[in-house]
Amino acid sequence: YYDNLSNGALERARRDPLTALYNKGSIVEQVDALLKDARTGCGAFLMMDVDHFKTVNDQFGHPMGDQILRGVSGVLQSVTREEDLIGRLGGDEFCIYLPNARTKDAALKISRRILQEIPSILMPDGTPVTLSMGLVLSSGQTTFDEFYANADEALYDSKERGRNCCSLYTGTDLLD
Repeated sequence: YYDNLSNGALERARRDPLTALYNKGSIVEQVDALLKDARTGCGAFLMMDVDHFKTVNDQFGHPMGDQILRGVSGVLQSVTREEDLIGRLGGDEFCIYLPNARTKDAALKISRRILQEIPSILMPDGTPVTLSMGLVLSSGQTTFDEFYANADEALYDSKERGRNCCSLYTGTDLLD
C-alpha cells in the first residue's frame, strides 16, 4: 500500500490525524524494524492512557476529549528526544519507544517528566489531566506485540495502584 504513495501522502498515511503522532500501524512497523536491527539491543517501551478519559468525553464532550488528546500529544513530544518514536495506539492510548534508553533510570526519567508535565493540561472544571503508564525495558523482546503485552500488564498495575503513576515490568515482577 505505502509503495504507491507520494512522500507527503505517505507521511499523512503514517500519522494519526488528530494528534499528528504515528498511528498504530506505523509505530508497530517502526518498532519491529528497530528490534530486528542487531545494533539496537537496548531500549524501553512506555504505554499510557489518560485516567478516566471516558468521563471526560461524557462530561465535557468529544471536542474537549480531542483537545485533551492533542495536549497529551504535545507534552509527549516536548519531553522526548528526536530519535524516540511516539504513537497513538487508539482512543486515549499512547506509546513511546525509547531506542537508546540504556538504563532503567534513563527510562524512568522520561516517565517522571511526563507525569510532571501532564497535569498542566486542565479540564474545563480545572481538574488536571493524569496518566497511568506501564514501562518495559528491552530484555529479549523481538516484536512490538511482546513489548505491548508486557507494558499493558504494567499499565494495569498502575491503575490498580491508584492511577497517575508508572509501573515497571521486569519480566516476572512489577516494581515502582
